[in-house]
Amino acid sequence: MPEVRFHRSLYAAEVVLQAAEAFGQLARISVEENEHDVKLTLDEVHPHFEGRLADELANYVLQGTIQAARS
Repeated sequence: MPEVRFHRSLYAAEVVLQAAEAFGQLARISVEENEHDVKLTLDEVHPHFEGRLADELANYVLQGTIQAARS
């Protein structure tokens, strides 16, 4: 089960949570937060997206964080 960590100093935590919700139909996504980062664990990934869902999710978070920073 892949996991992706997003350090709070680089990524907007609210965008990470939005990503977990947005991708929730493609996998069961568990969220763990602490003061340093937000960790998403992907389980039961849709077969069509196995092996790449974590990368797609990370791209979504990066883009959302950049857009939030520009606002």
